[in-house]
Amino acid sequence: MIAAPDGTLFVGTGNEGKVFRVDPQGKGSLFFDSTELEVHALAPAPNGGLYVGTSPDGKIYKVDRNGTATTFFDSDDKYIWALAVDAKGNVFAGTGDKGVIYKITPDGKGAPFYKTNATHATALAFDKSRQPARRHRHAGQGAADRSGRQGVRPARFAVPGNPRAALRRQGHAVRRGAERPRRIGGARRR
Repeated sequence: MIAAPDGTLFVGTGNEGKVFRVDPQGKGSLFFDSTELEVHALAPAPNGGLYVGTSPDGKIYKVDRNGTATTFFDSDDKYIWALAVDAKGNVFAGTGDKGVIYKITPDGKGAPFYKTNATHATALAFDKSRQPARRHRHAGQGAADRSGRQGVRPARFAVPGNPRAALRRQGHAVRRGAERPRRIGGARRR
């Protein structure tokens, strides 16, 4: 589900792959009917449109404000679990069953941006500067908070790049030999 600036809600559904529009007064109507079985992800597209991530064929549709759709990106994965759009109009797609995050330019050309160690990349976010964010869960051995307590498990968003440097910028002491943060996307279960 995603909200438009005017208060309209867009709701993706399963089993029939439909997207419904619910206006601010609560009246619902069919906005887009895909040929896919499931709609898992929605993100804003230019000019009041919507990007729609689907399965089981791993496609992203670009739907204009009138509900007219074109295939925007066709991945090699089965699932499009998450979508996020940066300030330049690039679309990032978290996928499954290979756990690849794609960066797709506004013209629909995509390439792997990050290959996770997970089977499914189910969540994406941006930091304050609208850069893709990585959620780091540090193992704790060798990591300490500002007071020097060992075994701290930072779980903050950090900008891409060197994960250890990002943790240091956030005020965490990270010593050599500490386990590297390994994931982007869905949270790791403890």
